[in-house]
Amino acid sequence: MVREEYLYLSFWLDPFFLSYYFIVNIAYCILLFLGAIATFKRQQELDIEDYTQVIRSNSLPEIAFLVAAYNEAKNILIVTENLLNLTYRSKQIIVINDGSTDNTFDILKEKYELFQVPNTSKVFFTTMQVRGVYRSKIFKEILVVDKKNGQKHDALNAGLNICTSPYFITVDADTSVDNTTFESIIRPMLTDPTTVAVGTSVRIRNGCTTIFNRVGTRLFPLNYISGMQAVEYLRTFLMRPGFDDIGGNWGMSGAFTVFVTDIIVQVGGFAPTFANDLEIILRLQRVLRATKTPYQLVHLTDPVAWTEGPSTRQQLGRQRVVWQRGTLESIWYHKRMLFNPRYGAFGLIIFPFLLLFEAFEPVVELAAYIYIIVGLYLGIVSIPYVALLLIIIWGFIFVFTLFCLLIEESTFRRYTTRRSFLYLLFYSLIENFGYRQLTVFWRIKGFFSFFKRFSAIHRESKDINDVVKKTIKRGKIQW
Repeated sequence: MVREEYLYLSFWLDPFFLSYYFIVNIAYCILLFLGAIATFKRQQELDIEDYTQVIRSNSLPEIAFLVAAYNEAKNILIVTENLLNLTYRSKQIIVINDGSTDNTFDILKEKYELFQVPNTSKVFFTTMQVRGVYRSKIFKEILVVDKKNGQKHDALNAGLNICTSPYFITVDADTSVDNTTFESIIRPMLTDPTTVAVGTSVRIRNGCTTIFNRVGTRLFPLNYISGMQAVEYLRTFLMRPGFDDIGGNWGMSGAFTVFVTDIIVQVGGFAPTFANDLEIILRLQRVLRATKTPYQLVHLTDPVAWTEGPSTRQQLGRQRVVWQRGTLESIWYHKRMLFNPRYGAFGLIIFPFLLLFEAFEPVVELAAYIYIIVGLYLGIVSIPYVALLLIIIWGFIFVFTLFCLLIEESTFRRYTTRRSFLYLLFYSLIENFGYRQLTVFWRIKGFFSFFKRFSAIHRESKDINDVVKKTIKRGKIQW
């Protein structure tokens, strides 16, 4: 009886799994093609244009770097020194000590000779208590906000309260910025006044060297975990420009993204989710489209930021669980955009893609593994079908990654040694045997984490939607 029921089930599941992954792979091919075009065009621009004169200009707008730091004693001086050494002249570095329980604040106070100044910030957002605002005696660019712990979104909102720059960049406390490529991200802001955010490619820093404002990759990757993450990041950020061409981007990295300050203030600041970088982009897309405000969200392929990825399996697992939960939270907050023609191609194509082929992919993949194992045990699923499905799922990923590596090698070529390239090629070969299954497991745990706190998420969703409604009611956004 079980065998007959499973046979009937296979009549529907066989074409479903094949169709699902066929659609996913076709979509990724299109995104890769568009991303490759954008990458090669970007490389030509960088070869032709001279940014030296731009950088030396005294009329450039000030940019603030918001660094949210919680227990970052190991990294905090690395990131602040790196930002200080960037050649961009007009900058402000705002470090938000988010209630660290280690000596993060003491390190900053001693190194930069901090002294307390009056807190004259505008209170755009209510945050956890700010215990003090400090300025450096040595470097006028450095401000430090010391506050009680409220998580990353709260720290960034506290930074926005004190930010006076027209633009700001969210920088993770474990991230280094490469000066060579940083200079080029200014162009979209200067050439198109409707640009509200600029995202860039992020790479894994583990095993790299950071000297002043340069990142070296001679010893990269550090180990198996960092190498696998590097492969994932390379694929992800190469596809991002493709979304710009087919309806709008939905993801810019929280490790390094440039925003127009006034726009983020008007749409309500950062939300209480682990994926606040995804959520704020979805909110921008929602509000700006609903108010018919002309805008551009630009994603550049330049490898500007290098972030410290998890170095152990346990750390990586925790990261992927909260990423998945944060993705589901952000989708739930803005579910009204799903298949909603009011939001154009973003609501009809991009948002459904995010839900069906990004958020729900681990569920479908886990179901496919269970289906194959049970089917083989019952003698219903054929070996040729299993081989075809695995080729579609796994074989494509390897070929896709190989093309990403070749594009990287022929354009930016930031992995300068043969050793680094061969390691990345090897990791892309073995990614499907163990590592991929672990990420599926962790992402499934993210689903359970999401449903475990669903009542709180639903309340947060109402708060965010109230802010969105008020913003939309005011009409077209001006800045």
